[in-house]
Amino acid sequence: MSFNFDNLVKQYYDTAQGDDYPRLRGWEFLWDYVCEHDTWIDLVNEESSEKTALHLGFYLANWGMFRGSSGLLNTNLDFFKDLADYLFKEIPFEFWELNFTDFHPDDTQKHKLASELFENAIHKMERFKSERVTWTETLKSKILLGLWGQCPALDTFYSGGLSLLLDENPSLSISPKGKINSNSLTCLNVVSTNQNWNLGGYSTHYGNNEYPAGKVIDMAFFQNGWNNA
Repeated sequence: MSFNFDNLVKQYYDTAQGDDYPRLRGWEFLWDYVCEHDTWIDLVNEESSEKTALHLGFYLANWGMFRGSSGLLNTNLDFFKDLADYLFKEIPFEFWELNFTDFHPDDTQKHKLASELFENAIHKMERFKSERVTWTETLKSKILLGLWGQCPALDTFYSGGLSLLLDENPSLSISPKGKINSNSLTCLNVVSTNQNWNLGGYSTHYGNNEYPAGKVIDMAFFQNGWNNA
């Protein structure tokens, strides 16, 4: 079946809204919670620290990250409290303020700054208690999708859906596959612009918060991989 970005996003979204307890809506609870806060540092103040940890931990468990090689199954709530505290205090707030479009190469200065901030954020994340957790590309990207929203999660179905698109359209430049870095976001920006992908128009079920661009892209490729698994 030919890749149709809008149809795939709508199929995923309709499934996520379609019954009482859809697993595909699991990301929304964390995103609504993040959007409730005025500043990023408010997510890890004395009042919110534990709730942030619970939201982050449950989201990752719901999305399959307590199995496999990540090592999260061997941690507890304190790990997620410390992780959230570390992410929002050690990674500059300028990173969390970045949008998907900041990675488009047309604006050289903005693109350079966004790329540097992104690479620094990934480096910081990998340094947090690495002896307890394996920082796979999937884990890093799922955390960023949940808390930041500007990049997709590189799980099995996303990667499969992307590979199918590239098989159909070998001239498209989306690389490197399976890597979470600034170059991958740059490639997605260029292709999404050239292909006129609609990255807006979706909002959360309860909070009515707009879906960020990374989530919309994630939905399309995940659904494409799921449909063809």
